[in-house]
Amino acid sequence: LETTNKMRKLFIPLVFSLFLLTGCENNDFLQSESTVNGKLNGTWKKYDSNSTDPNQKWKMENGSLTITMKMPNGEDSIVDHGHYTVLTKFSKIYLTISDISVLALKPQDLNTRWNISALNKTQLYLSTTNNGGALISREFVKQ
Repeated sequence: LETTNKMRKLFIPLVFSLFLLTGCENNDFLQSESTVNGKLNGTWKKYDSNSTDPNQKWKMENGSLTITMKMPNGEDSIVDHGHYTVLTKFSKIYLTISDISVLALKPQDLNTRWNISALNKTQLYLSTTNNGGALISREFVKQ
């Protein structure tokens, strides 16, 4: 009977620990800022819900953000440069964008703190609430 009680006391924390460890990557638990920055580095194609052709690309590299857009001739052209920082909490990851100034990009909506809702090798999903209280989201696929 005593052995059974000892096993129960060990079993519950062990199962809970395994659950946390196996769920960390998918749920963004306990990720360091350097790990998130490593995942963000690269070029991301932005997809709109009403279009299957990405018109905009974001290149994130070590805190620098470069936004390009596809021009009518099919070439990509740099539209703006900005910066970003990453903040990680136990179960949340935030991306703060700053220094975007081109009006067509709506800097009032971009220059803010975003929640990183999903981030893996191929997908990035950002969401925030603008000053008017509307939910804004951005969905990207890594190039």
